Amino acid sequence: LYYYQQGITGTVPTQFGLLTDVTSLQLGYNQFSGGTPTQFGNMIHMKSAYLYRSSFTGYLPTEFGRWNEMN
Repeated sequence: LYYYQQGITGTVPTQFGLLTDVTSLQLGYNQFSGGTPTQFGNMIHMKSAYLYRSSFTGYLPTEFGRWNEMN
């Protein structure tokens, strides 16, 4: 899922968590508001995630611990 440097604003839809076969998530350099959705933890085949410089607030959810295939 590639949305790197797209100028996106607002919150990330929790429905992204329904995409359980996603292996790469690139959301860097956007202007999101709020926290990182806990539903991202449902993407159990995640191998790489780039969330830097995206203006997320708070902590990474513990649900990210389901990403057992991370590089």
